This record gives sequence, structure tokens and C-alpha cells, in this order.
Amino acid sequence: MSNEHSYVRKKNVSKLIQWLTSELVKDEPENPIKFIHNLTGQVKFQEYSSDQVDDLLADSIKGIKDRGAPPQDPGLDSELERITEALQRISLLPKGEQSMLNIMQEMCSYCGFAMAHLYTVHSDKRTCIFESEEKKYEVAFGEGVIGKVAESGNTLRLSSPDICDPVATAMGLDVRSTVICPLKSESGEVIAILQMINKNQDEPFTVRDELYASLFCTQILACFLCTQFDSNYNEIEMSVSNQFHAVVDLIGAIQHAEENRSPLSSLIFTITRRTLQIVECDRCTLFVCDPVAKQMWSMQGEINICIPIDKGIAGSCATKGEIIKIDEAYEDDRFNPAFDKKSGYRTRTILCMPMKSNDEVIAVLQLINKNNGLFTTDDQNLLSLVLDKAAKVVDNLRKFHKNPAQREMPCEMKSPCKNLRKSSADSLKCPMLPLIEEGNEEM
Repeated sequence: MSNEHSYVRKKNVSKLIQWLTSELVKDEPENPIKFIHNLTGQVKFQEYSSDQVDDLLADSIKGIKDRGAPPQDPGLDSELERITEALQRISLLPKGEQSMLNIMQEMCSYCGFAMAHLYTVHSDKRTCIFESEEKKYEVAFGEGVIGKVAESGNTLRLSSPDICDPVATAMGLDVRSTVICPLKSESGEVIAILQMINKNQDEPFTVRDELYASLFCTQILACFLCTQFDSNYNEIEMSVSNQFHAVVDLIGAIQHAEENRSPLSSLIFTITRRTLQIVECDRCTLFVCDPVAKQMWSMQGEINICIPIDKGIAGSCATKGEIIKIDEAYEDDRFNPAFDKKSGYRTRTILCMPMKSNDEVIAVLQLINKNNGLFTTDDQNLLSLVLDKAAKVVDNLRKFHKNPAQREMPCEMKSPCKNLRKSSADSLKCPMLPLIEEGNEEM
């Protein structure tokens, strides 16, 4: 392990950063630097201790847990705030052998779930094990809803009086609705399964419930890897913390752009960069749609990309308005390998997400090559919630900047593709260009 990682773990730096963030969010100072300087000057320790950082963080946001339940039908802005609050609450939870149970209890309490079960998956025996206080239960791959998720590796959400759940039946539980999430290792193997059973108000689970659960699942996975595989908790926690902070940063950037009518190029840059951190993939491009010209454009620093709106995988996503997830690019007829051949890059996995405003696709977010394994349902759910908000802001900025008095859009984008045909070959040579399958279409 590097000295840098040893220092971060020893000094509990991730919690220290969370404490400073919590204080800033709570006070919202005009001058954050001066505020932090004054704040750290008030904290007097004879000797620095990582345990004292935990205490500082707990004291800083201890009032959050007593705020009460959120509204039953919150608007999108309220839901984004709720995500931020959930991330803060997760950071308060203790480490150790009881961490997974603590997180599951916190999840049920906060999200309004009746109960949650955690199964350990044994791929070699093709079985899933759940241990209650009284008994151990075993489910084979393919058996009931748990075995189905173990076999497919996909999240499952059901609302039905006839849910096939052998363990719940054996325990005498009446399962009316359930969400079942696979927890995967870095290689993409399902190593555990988290099942949420029934909502407190007897309502069906929603996509939003899946999202909230997934926020807790990442922390549960970190604890599970430590207890089952002797992984380093602090390194895993740091990775999870970085992902969570990227979500919060993106939410804040979207809200700031909406309030201040920020340059569209600035928002596009932030969305693509933060998405790379949230989903942990290699490349990300946001294409803005121009339905009149039947084209899509994207800005990548000094390079402007323009493609037909009905070409390639991104074009298919724009015209059909549907999420496209591809586990092997070369097995999909829509994929154009021209860029790979020219650059030596190897495209494996692709995720295209439509951004809609008033049911119109106004942009497409394209992600290339998940760092570990395949793009997941959790990736889609998390991005969908944030992109729902971002789409409206992008649409408003797009319309605002089309005003002749506001020349934010590049001149070459006013006449899409007019000046790009000559330079498309040169554009393909740029290492910053995250465009994969559409690279040759303008030649």
C-alpha cells in the first residue's frame, strides 16, 4: 500500500473532509475559505486522533437524524435534497461487525421499508444463504425471486400478492412488494443480495425507492467486503465517499446553473466530468439535440462534434427516447468501430441515457467502458434521477443562449456540421475526444 493511502487511512482524512463539508452546508458562509480557517482555529486538540474526527462529524450533523420523515410526495428538488441528507446520515454510521445491520436498520427507518434481508451468495455451490436469529435458510440459483436475481445479476422490483419467495414463506412473512438488489465485486460477480420487503404504508416500491436503497447498498457492500474478504475498509469507504461527493457536486452545479443561467458549455463540462466519477467509467459525452437540423452536437474543449441525429447508438437513443445498455459493443450492429481502428482504443460497454424535457429528448448522455464489469440498473437509476433535473436546465439554457444577444453557443454550432466536415479526421486524432462509435460519420 502506498504511503499516501496509509496516511489517509491513519488520519481518517475522509471523515475529516466530510466534517468540513457538513459545517459548510450547515452554515452556508459567503467566504468558505475564511470560514474553514476560523472553524479549524476553534478546534483545539492536544494530540490529533482519528476518533476525535468521528466525534466532530457526529456533533456537526447530529440534528439531521431528528428532522422527521420527509414529505410523502416530494418534488424533484426535495428528492435531490433527500439524497444529500441520506449521504450525510450514512457517514455517521459506525464501523465494525455490526455496521451492515446498522446500515440496514437506518435504511429501513429512513426510506420507510418494513424490513431488509441480506443474503450471502456462494457461486461455487450456486446457493444464497440468509441467516436469521433462529435459523439458516438456503436458496438455489433460479429458485424464487432471490435465486432469479442471483442468476441474472439484475435488480428486481415486484408488487404482487403472489411473489415467489421460499424463505419469506418459511418465515411466515406476507411479502406484498419487494426490491432485490445484487451486490457485486469489482469483477462483476454477485457476492451478496439485499432484499427490501414491503413499505410501511403498504404502497408498491418505486424506481425512487431503488435509488435510495442503492445509496445504502454501496456502504453495505463496503462492509461486506471487509468482513467476508478482509478488504481494507478505509480504501473502500474513500471510493464510496468520492462517488457520493460527485453526486452532491453535480446536484449543486445543476441548481447553480438554473439559478444563474450559467454558460451551457460549463454545465455540459460539469455533467460529463462528474458522471465519470459517479458511474466510474472511462469516457462520457453529452450530445445536445437539434431536431430542426436533425443533428446532435457536443463541445469537448476546443473541439466541437456534430453528428446526424439518427446515426449510431447515441442517435438511436435520441430518436427512440429509450435507454440503451450494451454489454459488448462489437456484437451490436449499430456500433461503428471506425474510431477504435484509428486510435487503438477498445470499446467494450456502452450506456446511453436520454435526457427529456416535457417528453422531448433534448440531449443524450453517452458513457463508454465501465471500469469494473458492466453498467448496472443502479447506474441507470442514479443517473435518471439527476438527469431528470439536468434535462430541464439544459433545455432552458439551450433556449436562452439561442437569443442573438447571448452568443454562448459556438458559431459553428449555429450552422451545425458546416465547418466540421474538413476537420473531422483531425478531431479523431485528439486523445481528449470521448466520441467512439460515430467518429467517421461526418467524413
